[in-house]
Formats: sequence, C-alpha cells, structure tokens
Amino acid sequence: MLYLNPNTTNTLTVTWTERSSTGDRYILRLTSIAKNTTTDFTLLKSANLSNYTNRYDKFQIALGSLETGSYKYEVYDTNSTVASALAVVETGLAFVQTATIGFNTYSNSINYTIYGASDEGVFDLTFDSTFA
Repeated sequence: MLYLNPNTTNTLTVTWTERSSTGDRYILRLTSIAKNTTTDFTLLKSANLSNYTNRYDKFQIALGSLETGSYKYEVYDTNSTVASALAVVETGLAFVQTATIGFNTYSNSINYTIYGASDEGVFDLTFDSTFA
C-alpha cells in the first residue's frame, strides 16, 4: 500500500526494477475508488534516487492538489504512454491523506516500595520464617 500526501513532495520506496522491462520510464496511474477518475504521473527511470537499484527503487513525486481518499494504482513500464506499455510492474492500493503528526506527552510518577525494610514484610503471616 502506498501512503501519499497531497500538496507536497512524497518519497516512494518501491521494488519496481525487479519486474521492469526495457522502458525508460514508469507511469503511476492512480484511479480514485470513489469517483473512478484516473491521474497519471510519469517517473523517469533515470530519476531513481536509490544507491542499490537491484534491491529497491526510490523516487520523489509531487501530487499537487490531488483529492484525498482511497485509490487503486497500476505502475506501467513504458517508453511513452500507458497504451504502449511493455509491462505492468505493480498494482495495489494507495491512500492519499493530509498527514498530521502529533506527539502525546505524559507525566509519570514512580513510587518505590522497598520490601524487607521496617514493618513492610515480603511474606504474609502464614509463612514459616524458619524456612527462609
């Protein structure tokens, strides 16, 4: 599943090279599940930011003002358009949401009880103290 934020640059870490062919670009097609509308994003293979492309790929993508919600996605390996795609590299679900990051803080107080000191006993009155 892809988690994306609108109106910002997103970093995608994926494994598309494993299934790609000889095309020079990927086309990421997002289809809104609610409205059945599609939006295509072109990512050149030469823009791969990964230092280890045999293991993973890393791309940056700006979604612009894409509407928040759930999408299904397809990634095509191509030299030009989806119609002339050489392979479908990956399919799945994407979620576009404005991320809010919040931090919860809690106050904590620790009370220590020391057993065996003064009148605080570890054992109850039925314990045979000669056994210890």
